[in-house]
Amino acid sequence: MIWGQLKAVNITAEPSLSALSIGLNNIFSIQVQENIDFRGCKIVIGYNANLVQFESVQQGDLFSGYNVGWWNVDDSTPGIIDVECIIFGAGVYTSGPGNLLDITFSSLAQGNCTLQFSETTLYDVAGNPISNVTGTDFLIITGNNPSYAAGKCFLQGAYENSYVMNTDLQNIIPFTSPYSQDPVSIDQIPDDMVDWLLLELRNTLTGSAVKMQSMILHADGSITSPDLPCFVFWNHRPQSYYIVIYHRNHLPIISSNAIQFKNESDPVNYDFTNALNVYGSGAVIRLNTGLNGMIAGDANQDGNVFPDDLNDFWRSQAGQTGYLEGDFNLDGNVFPDDLNDLWRINSGKSTNVP
Repeated sequence: MIWGQLKAVNITAEPSLSALSIGLNNIFSIQVQENIDFRGCKIVIGYNANLVQFESVQQGDLFSGYNVGWWNVDDSTPGIIDVECIIFGAGVYTSGPGNLLDITFSSLAQGNCTLQFSETTLYDVAGNPISNVTGTDFLIITGNNPSYAAGKCFLQGAYENSYVMNTDLQNIIPFTSPYSQDPVSIDQIPDDMVDWLLLELRNTLTGSAVKMQSMILHADGSITSPDLPCFVFWNHRPQSYYIVIYHRNHLPIISSNAIQFKNESDPVNYDFTNALNVYGSGAVIRLNTGLNGMIAGDANQDGNVFPDDLNDFWRSQAGQTGYLEGDFNLDGNVFPDDLNDLWRINSGKSTNVP
């Protein structure tokens, strides 16, 4: 018995994440990750045929130099590509890890398409299926010049003293972003959604906005576009941008460095909870060891925690419940703790965003 057959075997795609402009192609390398002996495979991948189109598939390096006597590609069912191949010859096999197949897809329309391994079979030397072989799905972000990055930030008001933020607004967060610059709508509020954010791209630290888009802030601090694992900007080729983060009642912040956006492979993950990554002294407030957050109290979003935030918002909304600007701790209520625990201690502070 070949020892590798006893191990769990994972089949992945490289890149596992990519952004593909409409009309362009990308090659995905389907790879065996473990040391395993085998003579063939059957890989079935499902995809959204409205967003991407299967173009071609080639045998990977693991089959190079072998007599692949059986090679069958079936793409007759829209949204499914079924590939099967077998090396001919008694006792002949190849060995992982390595490149199994190269599959090319093209982009048709804007969206995000998860390519799912619905079947991942490897055949052993005798031609029998090897047990415990699984596939890791991969993702294509499609549209006009999409590029992406990743980031993390915390809101002082929502912080729960356990390196997470509350999701008390879960049932009252609007399905449409409150930011007029990008009033995007979603069909469902994620279970771990804290609130909406607005992200702005700049070419330089002091430059004007290149693009603004609404994003979702999650309880662990991660920032994403709706239904995506990172934040995506369409109509922007990969390059470095400064990022400004706005929230409806916290002071805005800007990255101290330009962040590289990509259209392939894992995104750059920028940590705004590290004070060194945020421009300007005192731009964020310490929440816990190694954790900083955006400063609460700017109800009118003018970049200052001033008396007008108290008088025009907290006082007029005091005692009310709902999705309100004076609710600085984001618990759904405008109560004295919003005033005493947040606005008072931050009064007089201003943003450092140029």
